[in-house]
Amino acid sequence: MAACSGRPLCNAVIIVPTLAPGFLLKSGEEFKGQAKFSETVVGDLKKAARMMRSQPTWDESEIWKPGRLFPTVADVEDFCREAHYWADFGPESGVLLACDVETTGEHPLECQLICVGLGFRRPDGTVRLLNVPILSQGGYRYWTSGDEQRVFELVAKLLARANLAKVFHNGAFDCAVLYAYGIEVQGWVYDTMQAHHVVDGELPHGLGYVGSTLLDIRYWKDDVKGGEGWLNLSDHTLRSYNLRDVKVTLDITPMLHQRVVQLGLWTLYQQEVAMCRLMLRATLRGMLIDTVRRDSRAIAKDGLPAGLGPRLEYKQNVALANLRQIAGSGTFDPQKPAHLQYLLFQQLGFPVVMQTATGIPATNKDALVLLALAADTAVQKDALRQLVDFKTAQKFKSTFVDGLGELADGRFHPSWKMLPVTGRLASSPNFQNLSKLIKAIFMVLSGRKLVGVDLSQAELRYVAYLSGEPSLIEMYKQKVNVHTANVALRLGVRAPSGHKDIDAVTEQYLINAVLQVRGEKYTDLEEASKENWKPIRTLIKNDEFGRIYGATDETVYKVIRSKRDPETNALLFPDVQLDEVEAQGVTWKQQRKGIVTWWKNVQRETRMKGYYQDPISKRIQWYRDGFKMNEMLNRPVQSGVAGHMNERTLEVQEIFDRETGGDCLIVQQVHDALNADAPDEYAKRAGQVMQDTLSRPRTDIPGYPNAVLPVDEITMGTHLDEV
Repeated sequence: MAACSGRPLCNAVIIVPTLAPGFLLKSGEEFKGQAKFSETVVGDLKKAARMMRSQPTWDESEIWKPGRLFPTVADVEDFCREAHYWADFGPESGVLLACDVETTGEHPLECQLICVGLGFRRPDGTVRLLNVPILSQGGYRYWTSGDEQRVFELVAKLLARANLAKVFHNGAFDCAVLYAYGIEVQGWVYDTMQAHHVVDGELPHGLGYVGSTLLDIRYWKDDVKGGEGWLNLSDHTLRSYNLRDVKVTLDITPMLHQRVVQLGLWTLYQQEVAMCRLMLRATLRGMLIDTVRRDSRAIAKDGLPAGLGPRLEYKQNVALANLRQIAGSGTFDPQKPAHLQYLLFQQLGFPVVMQTATGIPATNKDALVLLALAADTAVQKDALRQLVDFKTAQKFKSTFVDGLGELADGRFHPSWKMLPVTGRLASSPNFQNLSKLIKAIFMVLSGRKLVGVDLSQAELRYVAYLSGEPSLIEMYKQKVNVHTANVALRLGVRAPSGHKDIDAVTEQYLINAVLQVRGEKYTDLEEASKENWKPIRTLIKNDEFGRIYGATDETVYKVIRSKRDPETNALLFPDVQLDEVEAQGVTWKQQRKGIVTWWKNVQRETRMKGYYQDPISKRIQWYRDGFKMNEMLNRPVQSGVAGHMNERTLEVQEIFDRETGGDCLIVQQVHDALNADAPDEYAKRAGQVMQDTLSRPRTDIPGYPNAVLPVDEITMGTHLDEV
């Protein structure tokens, strides 16, 4: 919502909705979640009606005072002097320093710093703002070299003051940028992006959206934003924009904090900010790149280039050559939609399984999954396989070879955020779901180890606790190999004798369970061959994880049929039929009656209350875009496991810091796995700390005061593919 288009507040009011009407008018399954914005629209209408009768409350006169946008060194000194003065009073003063940076790029360690915005609210309620320019329009230095050094010293000293609380909107980005310029922030304790995420994880968290829904601020996010284009803006435009960001951050902080407290989520909020601070350290540490493994053109034992880059280039070229042969054209380009649509739907005769918003046949990832189900001929199957090989090689090469983001330190520095609805961590570029081929190029320095731990079937265990499913509870209590047992109980197939997946405990359990469930003797079951065992167990494992979230038989079928080997990209289960999946669905429901009952209960309770609150993290899911069954079953599980991981991750790093002074650091969290960069002499201890902390019983899961989400095993190595 915007009010007034001039610099000072004026009488004319221009009403601009928070979200563009064209966006809100879009409907259909391809535009997910429009219903969640209904409250936003209603709020805009109420605000518009109020603004037509009275002046908006937004006051930005402080921005236009002398010395705010074009400061002298004396102006910077005066601002910092007053901020230090209020900090001397300690928390009693209630003064909070807000900070925001403007840069030329999206990666915090690979961009130019244009300016730093600072602001605080005095105890009497008045606001003090200052924009500290670094670059002027066109990219010219604002200060002389001597003055710039003095200004950096002043800003660095202020931001390093730990007893002056700081608030950012996405502090993980701003603090990383400042660190790259030699400014280390201390006292970052609040973050309005994370506060809004805790209050309502399903809505946008950008400052423009949050500010518009909470304040009467004039519309300020219409300036073209991004990359080097920032340097083309006039100094007035860019710097006033920056100070609006600062003032909005200051203004919305108490409003969001009040809401967080009302919901009883202050502990979760502080945990999220703490996780952001921790993963900022992971971003700054980065992961060392093994340039030999990445770039080597030597030939490996399999006859392909040994280096990741040359290997991906080779695979991409082979796939392209095969696609051109299938297309019968030496100029066929799979990156051109028209070429791809002609090949798939005209030459190869695939049915149109999806359409884009403009009505043309879709060829995106989801469409290719559906096309794989429709592939009948050998040529159709080969074309899809080559297309997947081409796209995969191209994506990996552009992300982890050409666009790796390698800095002068030879490291890869992914950015981490805590913005998924469920409270999981996300990274950019994606540094969580990597194939072994990609992992192999990341390493630690000589004299150090990567130490990893992975929770054992965390989501399935959590479902067992939430639902009280007796079959799973008993298997986990006895430490049975669940997926091996599932193969026997659901398919009537035994693991090969002596295989690592079958142990004495599992075998003893199955002797009784098979007789009870199937009416057969365990020893009479067919024994799988060593060659067939892994695919059979993987199939049942994928089926189980699809079922626990209430997926339909058709959905499970599509997921299983589209599963590919992460190393070879070959389809794992191309011959599975829908009737086989349907039969397994009937068997699964008979053996997991507790989970089926939980489905009904959690949906009924969620609809009745209007939300779901996870017992571990206390995170609230509002379901503002409707009570969709898969979300009502999926989110509780992912939120719980994420809550467990985040809480215990912080505990692990606290021990690391206490025992190593920060030398051992968590550098990657993959939903239910942790990897730490540790000195050799501490590696064994680091693994034990992670295992003991993550496996410690929980007391907050209803009905199971000693519930455990244990760690599988501790792994160590010098490269990421070894942990």
